[in-house]
Amino acid sequence: SPPLYNPAAIDGVMVISSHTNGASEGKPLDLALGRDYKIIDTGDPISPPYDAVIMAEDLIELGDGKLRIIASAAPWDHVRPR
Repeated sequence: SPPLYNPAAIDGVMVISSHTNGASEGKPLDLALGRDYKIIDTGDPISPPYDAVIMAEDLIELGDGKLRIIASAAPWDHVRPR
């Protein structure tokens, strides 16, 4: 039977999609662990207020829990509907 929650479709980080608006290669955005993102594995539940997943391959680790993204996320990116 299907899960009773919306699971991540990939490994990566769950984010609030609206907080990633405007991120691009020319204007990267830095995210902080706990405030802007949480780490998630495939199949794990997406928990509010997060609504999208950015795959690990699209992240640049800066250390100290900081990540850099070079593309924005749309709502429900890489999330399987329940």
